[in-house]
Amino acid sequence: PSPPSPSENGGGPPSLHPTTPGKELALTTYTLYVTDAHGYVVPFTARLPLVEGVAKQALTYLVEGGPGEAILPHGFHAPLPKGTTFTIDVSSEGEAVVAFSPEVQNVPAESAARTLEAVVWTLTEFPTVKRVSLRVSGHPLERFGKGGLPVSSPLDRSMGINVELAPEATPGDTSPVRLYFQAQSEDGTFTYFVPVTRLVPRTERPLEAAIRELIRGPLGGSPLLPTVRPSVRLHRAFVDGGIAVVDVDPHLLSKDGKADAWAARSVQALALTATEMAGTKEAQILVDGQAIKVGEDFDLTRPVARPRTLNPLGF
Repeated sequence: PSPPSPSENGGGPPSLHPTTPGKELALTTYTLYVTDAHGYVVPFTARLPLVEGVAKQALTYLVEGGPGEAILPHGFHAPLPKGTTFTIDVSSEGEAVVAFSPEVQNVPAESAARTLEAVVWTLTEFPTVKRVSLRVSGHPLERFGKGGLPVSSPLDRSMGINVELAPEATPGDTSPVRLYFQAQSEDGTFTYFVPVTRLVPRTERPLEAAIRELIRGPLGGSPLLPTVRPSVRLHRAFVDGGIAVVDVDPHLLSKDGKADAWAARSVQALALTATEMAGTKEAQILVDGQAIKVGEDFDLTRPVARPRTLNPLGF
């Protein structure tokens, strides 16, 4: 299909402006986890009408044929099968019990794990939800989808997202690291971040391991794009006074020492990965131990704040 004209979507994902004639709608920001053309679970931050029961509203956007289809860019899909209905009950302890209709079991075997990730990650975006228990037709969900994927309840973010095993890792003796790579939309009009949980050989230094894996890039055969120049070398990574510190060599910049688009993307991916792994709100990126500034726009003299939204949809 031909890409939309610039007037249609400004070169980025489509814009979201629900309007009611003569009435301003109160909007709120949600992050929805949907699937892309490669089957990865991708967060999109959208502005949607503020309603009672925001968790239920968010999950409604994950059902095929639901309101999510109108707002998702070309090539992205709502992961729950058409016709799926559900109720949600959130306890004061932070457990969301989602009772699905039988249609939810129509998920193909190869999509089952990613569909569960999309549901759990979308719901746990809300501060009131810490974990998710799933039921189907009144019974706890023990096997999911057409392939009968075993499910242990409740689920939380420790399940990972877009989980993959590093080639040198042994299943059962691993540490998870969360990495941020990019992918290109099917129509080629924009790139977006994809979080990946990579299981690496068990380590006592997960922050350092995560940065090394981020630099290593996507695994062979992956459709994902690297976010950090593979020539970058990590000197050290540690936490100091509530800030994740990542010290790399000058290969962060282009050959002539300029801060090009790849350098900017590297800083974003390093900050996302470092803050995620260290549980901090900010990351200080150093080059050979120095907080540098290159030109007007590339300023690493202060810590980089973790972005509040990932892959914003048209706002």
